[in-house]
Amino acid sequence: LVSFDDEAEEEEKERIRSSRAKTRASFGRMSAVVERAPNLSIFVMQVMIPCLILIAVVYLFGYIVAMIETKRERAENDSHLAVAARIQDRFTKYANLSSDMAKEA
Repeated sequence: LVSFDDEAEEEEKERIRSSRAKTRASFGRMSAVVERAPNLSIFVMQVMIPCLILIAVVYLFGYIVAMIETKRERAENDSHLAVAARIQDRFTKYANLSSDMAKEA
């Protein structure tokens, strides 16, 4: 004869087993990879992630350097553009003057 407490305990154990089975089924693929290839997990944690962090730092450094150089280049380009604008203005004035002289002649 089985007591009521034993039945409840047995049902609880069965519920826990089925819950664990569902959890294993849902994470089955990933846990199977980790169980079969623990070295892969170690490789990812110790090699791949630091490499990705290093690449991100290098890109960030390059971006900062590019921004600094861009500010310098803008200042240089502004002075070059000012000179080019003056030359273009003088050329335009000369062209207009010569066309006016040609009309008068």
